[in-house]
Amino acid sequence: MAPQEQRDLNAFLMDLENWVLEHRWDCRVGIPCGPRRHLDHLWGEVMREEMADYPRRTYDQYCEWVESGGGDEYFQPSEPDQAYVEAQAKQRTSYLCTETVMPLEVSLYDRVVPVAMASLRSTAPTNGCTEASRNRY
Repeated sequence: MAPQEQRDLNAFLMDLENWVLEHRWDCRVGIPCGPRRHLDHLWGEVMREEMADYPRRTYDQYCEWVESGGGDEYFQPSEPDQAYVEAQAKQRTSYLCTETVMPLEVSLYDRVVPVAMASLRSTAPTNGCTEASRNRY
């Protein structure tokens, strides 16, 4: 997928999830978080219904996006796992550095992951997704 298409898909799916969270979801039951949130029966059913309204996007695309770590801060787990951080770093940097004039001794990936881990540790919510959902509404 081209970088612009990926950005468009990310923006669309984040907007859709946030719309569902605001208009169709009862936050008293909690917000499904993490790369397996589409497996939550209720959340999956609501997202499947909403995705049906958009013929250019499919529920399978949504599931793939969620599994690859897509979503804003309300849908991320309180303790990010290493695999998630690495997937995000690869997704964000893979299209930026396709050609280099002079190769670096340390790959961009090896430099970005520690920075991403440090920033996530310093900004992680104190009580996970439940706390984020309370602050949202």
